[in-house]
This record gives sequence, C-alpha cells and structure tokens, in this order.
Amino acid sequence: MSTSETSPGQPRSHVQWIQLLRDFHHRPERLLHLRLTVVHEDKDFLAKMPQLLCDEADELDIAFQFHYAVGQLETLDFNDLHSVLELKSGEARAIICTLQLHRLLAAADDTLVPTEQGYDPYHSPATPLSFVSPPASTPQFHMPPQLVSFLSTARALSPKIMVVTEQDANHNGVSFRKRFAEALHYYAAVYDSLDAAAAAFRRPADERAVLGEEIRGVLLRVGAHRQERHDRLQQWEVRWRSPGSRTCL
Repeated sequence: MSTSETSPGQPRSHVQWIQLLRDFHHRPERLLHLRLTVVHEDKDFLAKMPQLLCDEADELDIAFQFHYAVGQLETLDFNDLHSVLELKSGEARAIICTLQLHRLLAAADDTLVPTEQGYDPYHSPATPLSFVSPPASTPQFHMPPQLVSFLSTARALSPKIMVVTEQDANHNGVSFRKRFAEALHYYAAVYDSLDAAAAAFRRPADERAVLGEEIRGVLLRVGAHRQERHDRLQQWEVRWRSPGSRTCL
C-alpha cells in the first residue's frame, strides 16, 4: 500500500501516521506490507519521521517502508509521479491530500473580470483602505490546468480511496472586500478555538506563527502568487463532478 500525503506550509505532527499503524495492527486480517510516501516542503521535518515511524512499526510487528519527496503539491511533475513517488506495481493505494489542493487553484488571470465590454483589470489591493468590489458576474469557481492535471493523474493511479481535507471558507473570490469580511469571521473563530485549546492544555497559543503567513496569503497576494484559495464544500463538489474528475470521487 502506498499513501501519498501533502501537508500545509507549517510542519505537522507525525501522530496521524502513528495512529494509522496502530489501526492496521488492530485489524483482524494481517497487513502484509505498508509503504508510506509523504510529500512535504520541510526537509528537516521529513528527516525526523522515518525513525519514529519505523520504531513504531517494529513494535507492532508491521512490515513498513517510509519514503518521502521534498516539495509542494503544485511543484510536482504530475506526468512522472510514478518516478517521483517511487510507486510499485501491485499496490493498493490511498491518496491523502491535507490542506494543499486549494493551492492548485492559483491562476495568473484572476485579475481579469468579465464585463459586458470584455475584460477589465482588477487588482486586489494591499490595504483595505482602497478596495473595490468586482462585478456580480465574477465566476464562483474555475478548473485551472494544474488541478485538472492532478485529478487526471490521481485517477490514473487507481487509488482505493482518496481523502481530501480543506478549509471550508470563502477565500477564493477576486473581491478583496468579500475575502476580508469572510477572513475576519473565519479566523476570529479559529483564534477562539486555539485560545480555548491552549487554556485547556495549559499551553501558550502562538496564532501568529501558525496562521500569520496563511492570512497574508489570503488577503495580500495577487494572481498566481495568491495560493491560499480556500473554497466552500459546494465549489469542491462541483469540481469533483466536472467531466473527467468524477472517477476520483
């Protein structure tokens, strides 16, 4: 079995994979072999994972192999994933994509807004003091080439299951005003949750280190540089059911 995971910019815990090993250990049928492939941009974080996971696998008597690729989802060569991820024939594959698929929505042409006269330039300002709203005809979702390519590749890998985790938020519109208003409510709720968790576990919460760069990406980046493009579940459902991607569901 090969599991490919993409993670957000901040390093994430290996606990989920420890739990996966334990879940397989408690299944009635014995697992013949588990190979975990993790894609992450932090090489130091990846370097610490093999020993931790292999030690756990040894304790559970699970035949285990760990492989990783340094990079981000949007920088992978989807035409050569078999080589990049060192996939083996005869595997039952699972694809787990955590808080990264929205980055494939980035496009350089989102500064063009359709109007009756054609296209007018629209730029998200770097300050809320000068923002304007685009026309009401702004598309609510799009299928950029990178996303289409990824879905086609994922389908070609014939995974037994594909798990996608994304923020359910409306941060993908060209209107700075709407992104700002949505982000204000969304991250206020996130901060409240982090503060409550920190108080419960008696640990300090450093929201700026965790979410600061993400918020800047939502509000201050323009065009292809704006990769934090969180969308609502309804938009993702439309994309999954578009021609060519339904078999990935």
